[in-house]
Amino acid sequence: MTAPRWVRTLTQPIAIEDVVAYLVAAAEVDLAASVIFEIGGADRVGYLDLLREYARQRGLRRFVVTLPILTPWLSSLWLGLVTPLYARVGRDLIEGLRNETVVRDPAALAAFPVRPRGMRAAIARALVHEDRQFALTRWSDAMSSQRRRPAWGGERFGSRIVDTRVAHVPLSPPAAFAPIERIGGDTGWYYADWLWRMRGFIDLLAGGAGMRRGRRDTEKLLPGDTLDCWRVEAVEAPRLLRLSAEMKLPGRAWLQFELAPDPAGTSIRQTAIFDPLGVSGLLYWYGLYPAHRLIFAGMLRGIAAAAIRAAARG
Repeated sequence: MTAPRWVRTLTQPIAIEDVVAYLVAAAEVDLAASVIFEIGGADRVGYLDLLREYARQRGLRRFVVTLPILTPWLSSLWLGLVTPLYARVGRDLIEGLRNETVVRDPAALAAFPVRPRGMRAAIARALVHEDRQFALTRWSDAMSSQRRRPAWGGERFGSRIVDTRVAHVPLSPPAAFAPIERIGGDTGWYYADWLWRMRGFIDLLAGGAGMRRGRRDTEKLLPGDTLDCWRVEAVEAPRLLRLSAEMKLPGRAWLQFELAPDPAGTSIRQTAIFDPLGVSGLLYWYGLYPAHRLIFAGMLRGIAAAAIRAAARG
């Protein structure tokens, strides 16, 4: 990737949790007069070091070439193309790279009991929080707040791509959730099982687990259970099932089902989430999106039909 020469400028990044710790501690610091304290993390690094450490923790391999001809305007356009940032925001960020932002006066370390963490720990914590916040997102609320028709290929939320759809069934949430909890294994995936088996075979050739693992129990799921090429990350019957993919992928993937009562019965929201690993991940997602869209839409229709048939039988 190309970057402006300013990525070598020194900075002293501080974790947001450490900033909050300083603010809390400030309420108890006894000062005779107003004082300005400079705070920063434990490491002085270049912005390039931040990029490389983030890439390392995300499992990305990046070769960076710095170019002196990249102006802030050109850099911001590139940033707007390859990241979720708006070009205007990117331009302001890049303009700031010209100046060093390091602590010159270490008085804060003597006045406060806070010992800020280093760059690696701060990035690791940020990624953990990002994953947790993303996992707790209610996609019914997130997508309705968009107030526009879903984009082809899914919506971008940060670095992740989200493709979601809804089906309504005239049943209670427990009745609608029953076929979802039986998914996979001998039950199958409610649509185009031969495509799932083909995907499993390709995964086996790539060194993955394929679809041969099945499931522990035919009726009930528990967090941590294997489910063909997935693993159960969360299950809260009759409200939520979230699966994380364990097949070989250029990124991370989840499949989530959310159920909520509505005036006509129950709405079932199916959400596919993909966190692409660089350009190869984007090519994978958008190249296979027509097939994924067909399979996931057929799966949701199959789940709704199975729930209605089961209710009719008894």
